[in-house]
This record gives sequence, C-alpha cells and structure tokens, in this order.
Amino acid sequence: MLSVALARTGRVSAAVTALAVTVLTVSGCSGQQEDADLSGTSATPTHTTTSASRPEGVSTTEDASPEQTPAVSSMSPDLPPAVATAPAAAPTRDGDTKVYTFGDIEIRLTPNELGVYTAIHIPNLSRRAMYFSVTVRVTGPHGYEVTMKRSFPSVLPGDSAREAGLLIDKDEAPVPADPVAEIVTFEQTNNG
Repeated sequence: MLSVALARTGRVSAAVTALAVTVLTVSGCSGQQEDADLSGTSATPTHTTTSASRPEGVSTTEDASPEQTPAVSSMSPDLPPAVATAPAAAPTRDGDTKVYTFGDIEIRLTPNELGVYTAIHIPNLSRRAMYFSVTVRVTGPHGYEVTMKRSFPSVLPGDSAREAGLLIDKDEAPVPADPVAEIVTFEQTNNG
C-alpha cells in the first residue's frame, strides 16, 4: 500500500502520495583508508538483522516473518552490539518534534500538514567501516502507516549515517498529531 519515491525538488505538493526524501548527509564517504592491523580482527564480514522488539543478541533474516524462531547472533567483538535491539526509551519532545531513542539510534518525528518529517541518525561506534540498513515504521490513529527503508553502504568509524524525509501516507490517512516510530529491521555489516 505504500509507494516510495524520491522528490528531487525541495517542494512536495499535497497530491504527492509517496515518500519525499531529502538526504541531509551520509557520513563516511571521505575515502579515508583504515589501518590494516586492528589487533587480530577478522576480515570476514559479519552482520545482524534485528527487530526493535527482539531481545538483545537475537537476530533474524530480513525476510523472516515474526512467527519464525529467531537465530542467535554470532557477533564479532569488532562490531558494536546491534543497537536497534534495545527497547525504545520513552520518547521525549523537542518543540513539535517527538524524539525516539533505540540504543544509539535516534529517530525524530515532526508532523506537519503533509505528513511526518522523519529523521534517522545511526552512529558507527565500531573500529571499522560499517554498512547499515534500517527500516522504520511510523504509525498513527485512523490508519496512518508509512515505512521508510534506508541503506548506508560505508559509514566510517566515528561517523554517523543520517537521512531525513517527509513520510506521506499513500491512502491519505490523516497525519497524526502524535506519531509513533518503531524500528522494523536493522542490519549492520562489517565493511572493513
């Protein structure tokens, strides 16, 4: 039911029934070389896909249905814990913006007359370049439900993946005054 589109202009008309995305910045694109010796770390990529509602250390494949039994993650010590597995802290307010924190991931929701402006911030706390993929669902009363999926191919250590966009319900459900965010899936892969 949801179509996703990239709006290349800075304007989104009321007729748009898709996701208008404005890329704020994707850190980690500086092209810097990493140190080759990181104290015996493995060069084999490791990844975890998790759901925000799953307990820490539990992972599933992205296509897994909620009914499937989750697999236990075999995280490398070089990777930070799957930050999306932490339950959401009680949301806080920053003016009209509702701020959710899932471990180290921050999601900011600001409703307006067209939809819910949604900003995602994922820090790379590891010692290696990381690939991140996240799917966020924003819901509200009266059937408002929009999903935003973003991938960040190479986020350098100490940098962050950031993206923001206006989420508009395809079915034109009313924009919620108090939207709710959840992380549906989160994946991190060691790129180093």
